[in-house]
Amino acid sequence: EEGEGERQIAVVLGASRAPVGAIATGIARGAFERLLRYVSNVKVNGRYLFEEQRVKLTLVDLMARIQLARQAYMGAALFNDAFGTSRIMQRPIMRLMEKLPQPILRSPVMRRLFRSRWIYRMVKEMAARHVSEEDIRLAAAHSSLAKFCSSDLAMDVCSKAVEIMGPDGLLQEYGVEKSFRDAKLTQIYEGTNQINRLYVFKNALLP
Repeated sequence: EEGEGERQIAVVLGASRAPVGAIATGIARGAFERLLRYVSNVKVNGRYLFEEQRVKLTLVDLMARIQLARQAYMGAALFNDAFGTSRIMQRPIMRLMEKLPQPILRSPVMRRLFRSRWIYRMVKEMAARHVSEEDIRLAAAHSSLAKFCSSDLAMDVCSKAVEIMGPDGLLQEYGVEKSFRDAKLTQIYEGTNQINRLYVFKNALLP
C-alpha cells in the first residue's frame, strides 16, 4: 500500500541479507582454502611459502575473520528466526500452505489468490500481531551487519590471496580470480555495503 514501501523493503531485506553473508563467507572460505593449498605446495628460494612469517600471520588473521563472519550471519539468521518475519512462517496457516503439493501452489487460481488484497491484509495483520516494529528494525540491522562484514571479508581474502600468489593468482587453474569476481558481487547486490552500514546505524545505533 502507498507509504509502506520502505517498511516492506526493510522486512524483505532483513530476511535476505543474512544469507548473502553466508554466500560471501563461503566465497571467502573457498579462496582461503585455495590459498592454503597453494602456499603448502609452492616453494620460493627453496622454502615453502607457508614457512614465511608474513604468510603465517596473514593466514591466521584470515581464518579468524572467517570464523567471525560465520558467527555474524548465523546470529542474524537465528535472530530473524526467533524474532523477525520468519516467525510468520511458523503460524498454522502458513505451515498448511507449505504442505500443499507444488502443482496446486503453482496453479493459476492459487497465483491469483496469493496476489490478492485479502492475502496481503491477512499476512500484514499476522505480522503486526507476532512481529514488533523493534524486532523488524533489529533484524534488519543484524542482517545488514552480517552482509557487509562477510562480503568485505570475502574481498579482502581474495585480495590477500592474489597478493601472496602473485601472477599465479590471476590464472583460472587456481580459482582465486573467480572467487575475486564473486566476492565483488556480494558487496553490491542486496544493497551496497555503504547502504548496509547506514541501515545498521539507523536501526541499531539511533534511539
